[in-house]
Amino acid sequence: MPNANRNLSQKLVVEERRTREYFTGSVTEEGLINAQIYTNYGDRPLTPSQARYIANALEELADRADEKNEE
Repeated sequence: MPNANRNLSQKLVVEERRTREYFTGSVTEEGLINAQIYTNYGDRPLTPSQARYIANALEELADRADEKNEE
C-alpha cells in the first residue's frame, strides 16, 4: 500500500498550488488517517473551494483506510 499512499498524496496536492500549504494526509500502516489541516495559513483563511477540496480528500483517505482495514 505504500504506492497507493504515494499516489494519493500526489493527487491531494495537484488541484491548487496553495492548497498544499493547507492540507497533507496519508493512511498509516495500521489503517488510520494521518492528516494536518491549517485553517489560517499566513493570515489567509481557507476559501470555500479549498474547504471542499480538503473535505473530498479526507473522504478519499477514509475510503483508503477502510480498504486497508478490510485486508
